[in-house]
Amino acid sequence: SSPPLAPIHGTITGITDNGQGTMRATITTNKLDIGDILVDANTQVVLGGKSVGINRLALGQRIVNGSYCPITGKAERLTVQPPRSSRISGEITLVEEYLSAITIQPRRGDPVILLFPQTDHPDRAMITRQNKRDLKLSNLTAGDRVRAAFYNPTTNRVLRMVLAPKPDLDY
Repeated sequence: SSPPLAPIHGTITGITDNGQGTMRATITTNKLDIGDILVDANTQVVLGGKSVGINRLALGQRIVNGSYCPITGKAERLTVQPPRSSRISGEITLVEEYLSAITIQPRRGDPVILLFPQTDHPDRAMITRQNKRDLKLSNLTAGDRVRAAFYNPTTNRVLRMVLAPKPDLDY
């Protein structure tokens, strides 16, 4: 007989696509153990109370309830929550469109490099300035003031950014 399914809780710290609809997810458990599980099309992935496909798994997500077969390592069910976010404000000192990255210098502390997912990615960052929504990385310039940028501290990927209004230079 097979052993019962084992529970798993922790944070996704690595994802490797094995091809053919399977992937390995590296999990750092709440007890700081590290393990790998196999995730495939038969794995039920739940995010925000809805069943989603395995392609919605991402670095930094927390597995709040999961089970896997301890012999094969195959995950049966994973209930995940979005990554916790960090917040920064300051001035954009560098925009590197070819890297999909910006550097923000806060008032105190070291600069932080933030990464933007591809513009066609379903979880792309929301950038707003006053009444303008859905701005893109190409709309950002060095010197722009960032009121607040929320990002995943594991991947430095931007989740949402609110820019201060541009100063009116027309006198």
